Amino acid sequence: MLRDALRFIPETVVYNKNKMHKTVQFLVLISFLFGCSKTERPEPNWDIDQFQDWLFKQKRIESEIIFEAIENYSTDKKTEPASIVLKTTYKCGDGSKVFMVMHDEENEIRYIEYLIDDIKRNSIEYFRNGVATGIFLRDSVGNRHGKYYCFHDDGSIRTEGEYEHGKDLKNQINYEEGEYWKE
Repeated sequence: MLRDALRFIPETVVYNKNKMHKTVQFLVLISFLFGCSKTERPEPNWDIDQFQDWLFKQKRIESEIIFEAIENYSTDKKTEPASIVLKTTYKCGDGSKVFMVMHDEENEIRYIEYLIDDIKRNSIEYFRNGVATGIFLRDSVGNRHGKYYCFHDDGSIRTEGEYEHGKDLKNQINYEEGEYWKE
């Protein structure tokens, strides 16, 4: 019976390269969406520097989880209107470390900035669905430094490049729509 079933398979499988390619693209998209649908929670025993390092490497966030985590580190919180969004400032510890969060009225985060002694250390902007528009890391004086990534709103990578202490190394790679970033 097994031999009959195995003989039947080659007759029914049609190899169509184009259909196979589209199927693979679809499976990659589905695995990305399900793999990125939840933001992992930061470890509760992390210090503020470990948390911000983790935060600014996330390609996708859930605003509720991020607000909760930032509030756990903050000693002072102030919310005020800022153009078409709200700005909430969280001072941490002695006040030298600050998270500035821009969000809409539904508390969906659109932008986060992390400052130490008033120097921007990291910032990231988000599409409405929580996917990062781009990830740019900074050095100790606030200059862009290291690899950067920009994304489409579906999470596929748009560009990748690198800065060295504020200087663009001009090694940008542009990707076709639908290609996904491999960490």
